[in-house]
Amino acid sequence: MPLRSHPLLLDGASVDGRLLKMTANCYTSTDAQSHTDGLTLLFAHCVGGHKELWEPIIEHIFRVQGRKGRHHRIREAISFDYQSHGDAAILNKAVIDARDECISGYVWADAIAEYVRSPALRGRRIIAIGHSAGGGVLTLVASKFSPENVPFLALILIEPTMNSETMYAIIRPKVEVHRRLVMKGTLARRDAWADREEARAWLATKMPWKLWDPRALDLYVKHGLHTVPSSAPCAPALVTPKCTKRVEAMSYPDFQPHIEAAGHFAMLCTYLPIHLVWGTRGDFVAKEVRDSLSDASEGRIAASITSISGAGHLIVQEQPDAVAEAICVCLNNVEEPKSCKL
Repeated sequence: MPLRSHPLLLDGASVDGRLLKMTANCYTSTDAQSHTDGLTLLFAHCVGGHKELWEPIIEHIFRVQGRKGRHHRIREAISFDYQSHGDAAILNKAVIDARDECISGYVWADAIAEYVRSPALRGRRIIAIGHSAGGGVLTLVASKFSPENVPFLALILIEPTMNSETMYAIIRPKVEVHRRLVMKGTLARRDAWADREEARAWLATKMPWKLWDPRALDLYVKHGLHTVPSSAPCAPALVTPKCTKRVEAMSYPDFQPHIEAAGHFAMLCTYLPIHLVWGTRGDFVAKEVRDSLSDASEGRIAASITSISGAGHLIVQEQPDAVAEAICVCLNNVEEPKSCKL
């Protein structure tokens, strides 16, 4: 099913007294006008990601749900860039470069919440879908609304990096070691190539990119990189990530938004279905953290838990079709509007 895409430029909340911009893409099908009763999907990516990485998943969902009843078809899908990632990183470069710490997930949540409140999404039947840090951010967005006004019909969290206060206190020493290793590896990796062809050839042989679906790697090379002047005099321009490795590394210690998000889970799940999707490799989120996030004894009751065989933390990039199928199963459980049942 061919999709249409158009860019959105949104106010991205403020930091250090300066207004940031948030970029997004809105995807619709060629017959979107006939799907006004359908679902609006919101997507938030992982640290180091960008909005276009969701495209294989979005295309798959549109195709599968297009065969369903009108209330389970897709009206539109909107994928956001974190303000320090993707195209937003270029627009916000001056603010980002002046900071010694990351733009927090709290700021991203504020920006998305503001857009959700706007007339642009009035009357929409919204499903929020977040990967890794994006899952915690969308959980924070949901928590900003009262139960009777929550704008989402469901939350789908894919490999969320959310930790309850209790669990974080137990595993904090391990988390700190892991954080330092991830930051060190991020800062040490190569981040400049002569052109996109060279970049793709290099990335395709290195972790984690060599595990990615070719479509995800192509999208990263096309949309996650950009051309910049070389710092050396008279040297040719270079291709480098829009989200610099410095910014990506600074984003990993931003734990507090995801601890707070886990704290909201128990209350949110009493009136909002929250679905969890995990990869079976368990290469980033520890098993005890996963189990804790759906610990019914602490009031955190997931509407469903799906495991995708062989996938790791970057499941969105590794197995987009399997992720899309898991999301479609969740979408099929969304109730029709009450007025349609009368």
